[in-house]
Amino acid sequence: MTNQWPSDTTIVIPAFRAADLLLQLLPRVRKSVPRENIVVVDDASGDSTPQLCSDLGVSCLRHHVNRGKGSALLTGFHHCITGGSRWIISMDADGQHSPDDLPKFIAASLQQPAPGICIGARSMRPGIMPFERILSNRLTSGILGILAGIP
Repeated sequence: MTNQWPSDTTIVIPAFRAADLLLQLLPRVRKSVPRENIVVVDDASGDSTPQLCSDLGVSCLRHHVNRGKGSALLTGFHHCITGGSRWIISMDADGQHSPDDLPKFIAASLQQPAPGICIGARSMRPGIMPFERILSNRLTSGILGILAGIP
């Protein structure tokens, strides 16, 4: 399917001490996405993330001091936008976002070709997602909804 992937759509994966998780995630992402459309942002992990990315032919941007997920996303977004990406899909390195859902985002971007925002919904049930994540995701979603004017 990688031959159907839009050249102006990039995956950004912030990573902190996630080499073992990326070893599982990146091959799954590569089934749908060409390696030149994947960017990992290593947030000063101190693990084998840069080498793993190199071995898989995936771009790896590096923070030399841990700055947090938000900063890693900004670094990745800036890199992609200045490189010509019109659509950016962020995925967590821990596998919470399924690569199997990527075609749904591509379908949505083709229906609405102007750059914008498309947010996937995840199951936020206890047992499937840790309570702290449920709380932070609902808070973040609520704030984003208010700022965007969309419930």
